[in-house]
Amino acid sequence: MVLRVLSPILFLFLLGSPISAEEPFFGFYAFTDKKYIDELNGSPINYLMPYGMTLKEEQTLRDFLDYALQHKIKILFSLKNCYKNSKWYPKITWCPTEDEEKLVDCIVSKFHEHEAVKGWYLTDEPTDTVGEKNKSTIEAHAQTIRRYSEKPIYIEDYAPPRGVMWDFFAGFTDYMMTTGYPVPEKSLDEVYTNINALTSKYSNPVIGIVQVFGKYQYPYYNRDEISGRPPTTDEIRIMSYLALMAGAKGVFYFSLHDLMKQPDYRAKMEYLSTLIPELKENYGLISSKTKLGKNYKLNIWKKDVFAKLTNYGGQDRLIAVNAASVAQSFDLLDAENKLLQKIDMNHYEIKIIGLK
Repeated sequence: MVLRVLSPILFLFLLGSPISAEEPFFGFYAFTDKKYIDELNGSPINYLMPYGMTLKEEQTLRDFLDYALQHKIKILFSLKNCYKNSKWYPKITWCPTEDEEKLVDCIVSKFHEHEAVKGWYLTDEPTDTVGEKNKSTIEAHAQTIRRYSEKPIYIEDYAPPRGVMWDFFAGFTDYMMTTGYPVPEKSLDEVYTNINALTSKYSNPVIGIVQVFGKYQYPYYNRDEISGRPPTTDEIRIMSYLALMAGAKGVFYFSLHDLMKQPDYRAKMEYLSTLIPELKENYGLISSKTKLGKNYKLNIWKKDVFAKLTNYGGQDRLIAVNAASVAQSFDLLDAENKLLQKIDMNHYEIKIIGLK
């Protein structure tokens, strides 16, 4: 382990040191195409959420799942189009489509035992796409899944207050998913704020969704490649840490099909292949709830600096994230509010410090 002395009482543990316990899981949103499985083959990112499963042909879908299993990619099976008010409501012959519940029942009965399927994705942004008046259909889909499968049920929606149905979802889903897409015009701390809005209220585990797309890639935003640029690798790293700092049990990146259309996508994929092991290594510290051996306090006066004191591996530690594009600092205090150390942080910097 490489150490750098900061003071007689502080040591900096360089990121990448083996200080983890359990691991979070990481995935991508994509489409139902084998090329996305090929892209993740051998990658530390081994979950894929095909955004709206291609339901036209049963055998095509089965071939996709078989291919995923062959390459050890875990699939969240999406049912997001199985609502009649969706413009993508399937027109197929291998399952009945006149009734939403019969459709879901047929699909789940055919695929619940497939080993590549590791969970069920009910829908996303139902505040807009399904509507609160139709929320009983979402719960009915979950009940249908449970008749066949004990695999986890996922749902994604806007963070509160825009997302208004989380109390309802908490009763029948296993994982909640949410995010914000702050780049380029907003502060990255939106990721922490939105995820924390769920983790601080609900016992359901939460998955954070981190932006890798550029808003120029979606006509909805009406942006060019500058005003709608995608996140840099530094920003992706910070948002990933913020998601875990906010209590997320994993991260899904939105989205692989957008990323692969960016001119520097290969460099970003290579960057993610090193970032994910780093996040896994440090997750034990990030998620630790062990009480400190000594009493320390933090004096943080900037909203985009996030820090946590905990005991991990038998040592008191501090992890800090500067989510701002400028250098910032905060104070580490003892129990009597005496200054022990001013912690200076460069822009988009993460520090892990062992306390002595």
